[in-house]
Amino acid sequence: MAAPVEQLRGFMGHFKFVYKGYSLDLPAQKPVIALRASSGSFPGKILDDFVNLDLRILSPKFFFDPNNDPEDDVAQWLNPCLDTQWLDIPVKHFQNRDYRSLETIHVNFQGEGTPNRLKDEDWWEAPGLITTYSDEFFQKAEISLRHDGGGTFSAQVLGETQFGTSFALAFTAPLTVKLTAYRNTLTAEQLVNWFDTFLRKDDFVFSEERRGEDIYLSGIVR
Repeated sequence: MAAPVEQLRGFMGHFKFVYKGYSLDLPAQKPVIALRASSGSFPGKILDDFVNLDLRILSPKFFFDPNNDPEDDVAQWLNPCLDTQWLDIPVKHFQNRDYRSLETIHVNFQGEGTPNRLKDEDWWEAPGLITTYSDEFFQKAEISLRHDGGGTFSAQVLGETQFGTSFALAFTAPLTVKLTAYRNTLTAEQLVNWFDTFLRKDDFVFSEERRGEDIYLSGIVR
């Protein structure tokens, strides 16, 4: 695949993939670039030395009927979506507690068993999936980020799924933070102080929501 950072230059955002041999170029909607972490989501779950990088983008659901025949085996409803909910970034990768250093992080996933340079171990599961008619986990993927200023990043995700669907996605979104303490495991102050050990809390504005025993903190760059 071509140099991902260079390919990010000048795009407006797109959701392209090749599904069952058909090339589709779809509108990209509701982009998300978020750092997530939680405690107490299961017994003994604590905040670790990594934070999850959640990249999400979707395209409107539509009826895919390339042969103009709704009885064709290919014709079906498609609900395109990207989700990287298994992509963990060790906090040591953030330089000088600066969120802008996120753009130095690149992912080159070439299937289970290949080296994961982020965590100094091998990949044992795909970092994300593409949803078309059903969920298709990455068979390979290259992920790049670029800081555009003001806490806004551009993301590019290129690759192929386990079922042979190739994809090329590009989008822009503000960097957000989602910190959660389930079952009163931590206070809001403790959540923010943990975050402040690797990214400066003063660079973000946080809002708090409580639901029973659970605390949800949402942050966005000032």
